[in-house]
Amino acid sequence: MLLVLISAGSLTACSLGGADAGQPALLDEKEILAEYSAETDRLELAPGDVWDPRPQQLTADSPGPEGPMKFERGVGEQTAQFQWYCSWAKHALADEGAAQDAFVHLNKFPTLSVWDAMDENGHALFTGISEGAARGQLDELADYVDDNCETSDAVRDATGQ
Repeated sequence: MLLVLISAGSLTACSLGGADAGQPALLDEKEILAEYSAETDRLELAPGDVWDPRPQQLTADSPGPEGPMKFERGVGEQTAQFQWYCSWAKHALADEGAAQDAFVHLNKFPTLSVWDAMDENGHALFTGISEGAARGQLDELADYVDDNCETSDAVRDATGQ
């Protein structure tokens, strides 16, 4: 789906050992998890959801020939923001009575830093989802959740879901 490409462009991990002049700052796994954790402290998930303490996409594999995996600054923050979006999107779809509150949260997505990192295709995707939801059409939101909002084993264990 389109978001997979958007996510891949926004959430970049590199295996380079350092940053050259003009290149983005690179963080190691400990630093990127700290960035993620700081953002989880700032954002509120939908009722009943818990943060994944160690998202798989932020966990570096064994060091390769070029050294340990490095992540661009912002990847941890944006990972939390996408998880936040998924939490409220799933809540909107699962509980019709709470959908209005969920959409209030989802409409804040363009104010997050991940929005600034997206290209026009990403903006069009999320704007289309929001506009459809405002008209009561939730198919695009459901498709997004199906394609992009997985629940990790750690979250499943914590919530029993």
